[in-house]
Amino acid sequence: MTIEEMKALARAKATEAHDISKAAADAGRGFTEDERKQVTGLLDEANDLRVRINRAMDAAGDAEIRAEIDTIGRTFGGSGFASVTRRGSSAFGDAARRAGLKELPSGGFTAPAVTPAIAPLEDRPATFLSAIGRLPVEGTDSFTYYREVIRELNAQAVPAGALKPTSDVELEKVDDTVRTIATLSTPVHRRLLADASEVGQFLDGVLFDAVVRELERLVVEGDSGIAGLDEFDGLKTLSGTSSQEFATDILTTTRKALTALQVLRLTGPFLFLMSPAQWEEFELLKSDESFVLGDAGGTGQRLPVDRARQALWGTSVAITDVLDDGEAILGDFSPSSIRVRERELSNITWSEGTLMPIEGDTSSATATGFETNRIVFRCESRVGIEIRRPHAFSLVDLTA
Repeated sequence: MTIEEMKALARAKATEAHDISKAAADAGRGFTEDERKQVTGLLDEANDLRVRINRAMDAAGDAEIRAEIDTIGRTFGGSGFASVTRRGSSAFGDAARRAGLKELPSGGFTAPAVTPAIAPLEDRPATFLSAIGRLPVEGTDSFTYYREVIRELNAQAVPAGALKPTSDVELEKVDDTVRTIATLSTPVHRRLLADASEVGQFLDGVLFDAVVRELERLVVEGDSGIAGLDEFDGLKTLSGTSSQEFATDILTTTRKALTALQVLRLTGPFLFLMSPAQWEEFELLKSDESFVLGDAGGTGQRLPVDRARQALWGTSVAITDVLDDGEAILGDFSPSSIRVRERELSNITWSEGTLMPIEGDTSSATATGFETNRIVFRCESRVGIEIRRPHAFSLVDLTA
């Protein structure tokens, strides 16, 4: 399908969803169940087209195509249709940028490097997710990748005609699916949103941050074995990761972890993950008490802690409250080692058709938001994770 054909189809999907929304609004009611399913399906199809158009646009590098895609983005967020797709786009955008995500011309957000390229690291990454390259999953919830499980390199210089040594490199095929990460708000009075528009914007930002935080948790400690949940295995759960025991002090320990990854000929970009309190401990170190860069035990030397750039041993540090104090993760965050697969960008929707308790009623009676003039917001994303080289990530013990 050409770019022009995709643009025309995206407009058609947007128009069809808009007409359904307008018909319900003109009738003074919320969506029926069939209408809600139909609109949701149209939004999924339009979002898939948007991703495909963005990729084609980046490949073409055509300014006129970019301008046309902007027009489609405005169509998606136009009058009437915006209430179906996402409210408070300004606050949503602010939250996305704080999380280190990149705004696309069509109005969506994604992490740097939508292609398998290396994602650039900021000096002070707001979230380690911004260091992970992302690749869309198109047309299905399933994706396949290959995980390296054995690497034993045995190349040698040998005489002509002699038997050549064998390097043992083993890959395993992994079939996986994206997971849905979502959260709802408590009911909000429509009149409150009308009287104070920043309330809706605030809710959009908070719900988006909740989804980002849960994705952080899943990447670090997700467990596919937990009954009743649909998680993927994270870095602390998956077998094959490396580990670094405590050695002398926290500076020595982190440097040894970095050395271990360098021995594996990994080139990065490397990134340390640790809790705010753990990073504080590094920043409060004094040079007369711990190993100092370039001169062990000397005076007047600088510690390998860069407070301005939030770096340790020249390697960026990302703060996350998913990890406990006394532990850290060091990893190679290149696409060869880890990658996020994205089926649906984080989006904010709302509904007034949800059943909710009636305020002031003690009989446990419920009514729809339309009947009580209240709204429930939902933020949702559908993503998966490819941990392609588990040995590229080291679980570091910083407790003596």
